[in-house]
Amino acid sequence: MQEPDGMLQEIHLPHGGKGEFRKLTVTLSPALFAQVLQESTRRKVAGAKHANTSAVIREALAEYFRRHAEQAAVG
Repeated sequence: MQEPDGMLQEIHLPHGGKGEFRKLTVTLSPALFAQVLQESTRRKVAGAKHANTSAVIREALAEYFRRHAEQAAVG
């Protein structure tokens, strides 16, 4: 997700803290799980800051809801 770092900070919890974040357990298909792992691995190899699977899923959800809101606003 190509958002300014400020936006990423809002969806990623601070290292070692929970803040107001809530924990969620989700069940993924093997194919979707493999995609999440592949993206996580790609980020780790690239030395990205938010590279764990939770970060990948949080960013995907944020992007989904951002797009949904844009589409709703358009029509």
